[in-house]
Amino acid sequence: MWVHVPAEFYGMDTTDVKFPVIYVVDADGHFLPLVGIVDQLSSRFSANDQCPPHIIVGIRNPNRNDDLSPSISGDGQDGISEQGGGSKFIKFISDELIPFVNEKYPVAPYKTLVGHSLGGLFVLNTLVNNKNLFDNYLILDPALDWDNEKSAEQAINAFTNQTFNNQQVYIVGAGPFTKGLTEEEIKNDTSMLMGLPSSVLRFKDKIEKTNLKGLSMKFEMEMEENHFTVPLKGLPQGLKFIYGGFRFDKIGDYYDKDSPQRDKDIVEEVEAHFDMMSNKMGYDVKPLESYINAWAMGFGYNGEPELGEQLYDYNISNYPRSPFVHVANANFKLSQADTSAAIMSFEQYLELAADEGVSELLGEIKSSYNN
Repeated sequence: MWVHVPAEFYGMDTTDVKFPVIYVVDADGHFLPLVGIVDQLSSRFSANDQCPPHIIVGIRNPNRNDDLSPSISGDGQDGISEQGGGSKFIKFISDELIPFVNEKYPVAPYKTLVGHSLGGLFVLNTLVNNKNLFDNYLILDPALDWDNEKSAEQAINAFTNQTFNNQQVYIVGAGPFTKGLTEEEIKNDTSMLMGLPSSVLRFKDKIEKTNLKGLSMKFEMEMEENHFTVPLKGLPQGLKFIYGGFRFDKIGDYYDKDSPQRDKDIVEEVEAHFDMMSNKMGYDVKPLESYINAWAMGFGYNGEPELGEQLYDYNISNYPRSPFVHVANANFKLSQADTSAAIMSFEQYLELAADEGVSELLGEIKSSYNN
């Protein structure tokens, strides 16, 4: 098992913050790309908050054909010696791995399972047989041709007859290695090499005719990609689907003096947005302090310190025990020549963090202020 924690885990934003978790199987191939994509989509350095920072758990599968397959295949894939251990593997994840991660890390009760190929088939089977174990299921070009497409049939039956609990599902399929074929030609091709893409296309056709109950699903085909290249398309697309609406886009409108958005209280708008996300995700979701600090600083540079002040105060109300919100506010107060307020904020910072440099700076500020 490999575990990635976001940069905030080691410094800023660690106070009172819990992180959603992504579990990805076949970690040897997909852990590092997923870490990079998630970090970019949640980067405070580029103000890119398309999703929250995550703890990412990579599960290695040296015996993947047994771990990830739901059954012993009877369609020519029986040359693989060990098969059909998928139910045991999901029980390990449910009963041992998730409790371990919950105990060791500051996790939010919001989980996503990711898999590609046979791993994608494993994710689909987990959704069908353990539908409440995860909140989101990201399925990349699943090996639906396994065991004469029995898992696909079981999934359609479950989607037809079961009501789910507002899970989100993203599925992406890839085109075959041979390009230039129509979808009908692919679906009707019975050759072994066309087995996977044809099974995914047939599954998509059936999904589109199914009335899904309690599932939000997006199913895309990237026909110009192949089985091995599609994860780098599907991972960011899937995350953007899962976290659609997470970003508070309206905050940028406050830079436009002609925008009607400026008539609305900026803190009330941010709070209302994250209240909506909290309702969707099932726990108290707050904007990261570093992200709010970045916008507050930007308004100061833009000559609108009153908006920055509102955001600094909002950050302090969200994270009163974090030293970083106080030192950010202190520097802002200094920039506004409000020395007494700056001194108070520096003192609050030093109550929470030992910092010799700031202590010396505070002494100099007090000396100048008193004289």
